[in-house]
Amino acid sequence: MLYQQSANTGLSPLGVHTELLGTDVAEGNLAGIYYEQSQLDMAILHYKQTINCDSTFIEAYNNWGMLSKMLDMLSKTRDIIGNMMSVLASFYKATLAVTTWISAPFNNLAIIYKQQTAADGLVNRGNTFKEIGRVTEAIQDYIRAVNIRPTMPEAHVNLASAYKDSLQFSSTSELKLMKCGSSGLNAC
Repeated sequence: MLYQQSANTGLSPLGVHTELLGTDVAEGNLAGIYYEQSQLDMAILHYKQTINCDSTFIEAYNNWGMLSKMLDMLSKTRDIIGNMMSVLASFYKATLAVTTWISAPFNNLAIIYKQQTAADGLVNRGNTFKEIGRVTEAIQDYIRAVNIRPTMPEAHVNLASAYKDSLQFSSTSELKLMKCGSSGLNAC
């Protein structure tokens, strides 16, 4: 069944409008719907609107406060997890700096980077490869990252740096093309 929602009618089957007790109740119900759909920002907005309609509606204050606190805690948790992943990644990178014959650090880094977006993970893995001297594999990861997210500056900068460090040009004509293309000269 298709549903429509509005502040005045709540959530009702299309074509059937069930009027609610008042705008404050409607806003509160709409906020509850957004909460159930995990649209927390919208739920908070509608709890605020409920309070604007009826400043004595205690349940709206309670729910708004709980959601605001929940969002704050989620934000702090994301920051903590991000910091933990950075620390773990640095430990695995340190292990790889000492030895590259152990596969566990590579696997663990892959797990950490997999939790990021694909382009971020590829850039980070490319950085790891570059740090341990596997520049060809780093270049491949940077190229894939650029293909996934062409506007990602880190991917472009790291790709250029890896090319510079390795001087891996397939031919002198490719080097000439790169020099001429960057200068914008047609005389090359």
